[in-house]
Formats: sequence, C-alpha cells, structure tokens
Amino acid sequence: MNRQAFRTWLKATIAELNRLDADPVDLPYHVFEEAADAVRQAGRQAALLGIASRCGDCDTPALALTTARDALAEVLAAVGSNRHSSGKSELLTVQEAATKASVSPKTIYALVASGKLRCQRIGNGRGTIRIRPTDLDRVKEPETHGFKHLRLG
Repeated sequence: MNRQAFRTWLKATIAELNRLDADPVDLPYHVFEEAADAVRQAGRQAALLGIASRCGDCDTPALALTTARDALAEVLAAVGSNRHSSGKSELLTVQEAATKASVSPKTIYALVASGKLRCQRIGNGRGTIRIRPTDLDRVKEPETHGFKHLRLG
C-alpha cells in the first residue's frame, strides 16, 4: 500500500469509527476488537512506509472508539507531515543511511547496537530501525571523528 492508499484507508476507517461512535448504544464487543485491530494494522503499515507511530505498541484486545479514532488521526497527520519537500519520508532505512554515510549497512547496525547512533524502532517487537538524517549527521561530525575513525568494539 502506498502513502495515498494508506491515507485513503485511514480516512475511511476514521469516518467509520465516527459513525459508530455517534450511536454507541449496545455495540457488540467485536466492534471494539476491530478498532484495536485497525490501530495495530495502521502501526504496521506506518512502519513499512517509514512513518513514526506509536500504533504498533497497541497490545490491548479492544479499544474505545474514541481512543482508536485519535490514534488513527495521529497517524494520518504523520503521513502528511513526515516528509521532505521531495515527498520522501524524513526517516531513513538502514540501507539509505548506509548509502548516505558511505558505509555498509553492517556498520550502521553496529553503531545502533553500540548506542553511538540513535534510531527509532517502529512496529512490534524490536521493530524496524529508522534513522533521522540529523542523528546520522551528528555521528559524522568532526567532534566524533566521523565514520572512518569510529571504533565499534
């Protein structure tokens, strides 16, 4: 799913939650389970697109409709705001960071593991690693002696 399709899905899901919340009398429990599922699905898709989101952390079996709607609205806002003027995400994948820094992806993973390069983990479990360009630049600055002089062990 690309960004536009994801944005469309988010808007439709939020509209459905609004419709259900307008008449919440005797809603069956599965509606609240589906709301939680939608939030988890949004978190997974946001991670695939490199969009920072807390939705992947949703581990409750059911959510209040307003909570789910607010979480999806937060992701929807991030879909539109989390990019440069070129339209690309401001968060870099490990491969993109390695290319930008002229090092191997293995070096990026080692820098992250050692704590010398900050990252965001998006999604469930350990999560997918995403790196802000400013954090990558900070590691490359002369004060840190750049990548060529950085000891990993």
